[in-house]
Amino acid sequence: MSKLYFATNRNLKEGGGSFGTRFHADGPQVFRVGTVDVNLKEGLAALSPEAQDDAAWEVANTTLYGEDFDTDREGGPQLGSAEMFESLRSELNADCDVILFIHGFNNDFEDAARRAGQLNHIYQQQMDTLDPTNKRRVVTFFFSWPSDGRAIASPFGGKRIRHYYYSDRDDAEMSGAAMARALERLVAFIEGLRAKDIATIRQAMRERRPVEKADIRACQSRLHLVAHSMGNYALRYAVQYFRKKAGSVPRLVDNAFLMAADEDQDALSRESKLAPLFKLAKHVHVYYTDQDYLLDVSDLTKGNPERLGSEGPKHLDEIDGSVTAIDCSKVSDTGLTHGDHQYYRLREEVVKDVVRTLKGEPQDWPDRNRSPIGGSKRRWLLQG
Repeated sequence: MSKLYFATNRNLKEGGGSFGTRFHADGPQVFRVGTVDVNLKEGLAALSPEAQDDAAWEVANTTLYGEDFDTDREGGPQLGSAEMFESLRSELNADCDVILFIHGFNNDFEDAARRAGQLNHIYQQQMDTLDPTNKRRVVTFFFSWPSDGRAIASPFGGKRIRHYYYSDRDDAEMSGAAMARALERLVAFIEGLRAKDIATIRQAMRERRPVEKADIRACQSRLHLVAHSMGNYALRYAVQYFRKKAGSVPRLVDNAFLMAADEDQDALSRESKLAPLFKLAKHVHVYYTDQDYLLDVSDLTKGNPERLGSEGPKHLDEIDGSVTAIDCSKVSDTGLTHGDHQYYRLREEVVKDVVRTLKGEPQDWPDRNRSPIGGSKRRWLLQG
C-alpha cells in the first residue's frame, strides 16, 4: 500500500470525504491538502505496468488537513499544508525521490490518485529491479485540478469529449495559481529540512563527532515533476504565476518529465508559455510520439495543431541545452482503449527510462536503450 500526499483546488462533495469536478467554493486559487492510500489489489503485484491498469488499484482512507489561504481571514490564515508536511517528514530520508504528479484531461480525483499510486509503485519497483541493493525510496505528491472525469457516450462508439475537453482546458488554466502555491509550500518544506540537516552536520563537525544518518532527513532528497497530457497545459500557468508574481522563476525541481503533452509544440520556445520551465527545473525531458491517437483528436477536432506530445519540441536545437526529447513511437502501443496516450505508465520501457534518469544516469549512457535520431538532441526509445 502506498500513502500519497496531495493538494487539490476541487470542491468537496456534499458530506465530504471526496472531491467534485468544480473549484473550491472560495475560488480556484484555494487548495486543500491531505493524504490518501492507494493499494494494488492482492495478487497483482507481479504484473507488468501494462497489466496494472486503473481497475487494479483501490483508493481508500482520504484524510484532509485543511485549506491554504494567501490572505488573513477571520481567526487568521489557515495553512493546512504545515500539518500535512509534518506527516510527510517521517517518510523523508537522505535517500528519497519526491515525485510531484500532475494529471491530464478527464480524470476525477480517484482517477488521479490511482495514476499517482501506480507511478509510485512502478518507479519504486523499477529502482529495486535495476539495483537489488537500492535503498532510495519514492514518495509521491500529486496535484488534482478539477478535470471533469467524464465523457458523453457516442452512438458511434467511443466517447464524445468535445464539450468537456474545452471545460477542462479552461479549468487547467485557472488552476495555475493554486498549483504554483502548492509547489512553493512543498519546496519550502523540503528546503527547511535541508537547512536543519546542514545545521546538524555543522554542529557535528564542530563537536568532532560523526553524523548519524538517522539525524539527517533531506540533504539528498530530490524533487521531480511528472506532467501528463493536459497537465502540461496547467503547468504552463503555474510557471507563468511564478514569472508574473516574482518577476522570475525559482529553481525548484531536479527533473521535469513532460509526458504526451497536450501543449503547443513551440511551448518550450515561448516565454509566455513553458519556456520559464527551464528556470524551474534543472533538466527537462519531453516524451512524445506521432502515434498518439488522442493528441491527433485534439489536433483534428479541437483546433489544436502541432502538439508537443506528438512531434516533440519545435526548434529543439535552438532552445535550452538542458532539454532532452525522447521519441516513444516504437514503445507507445497501449491499445485503442488508451489511444496510445498512456505509454508513460503502461509501457515498461518508458518507466525504466524515467527511473534511469532518477538514478542519475547520463542521457547518453550506452545502456539507456536509446538510439540517436540524426545529429539532433532527439533520441528513439527502443523496445526491450
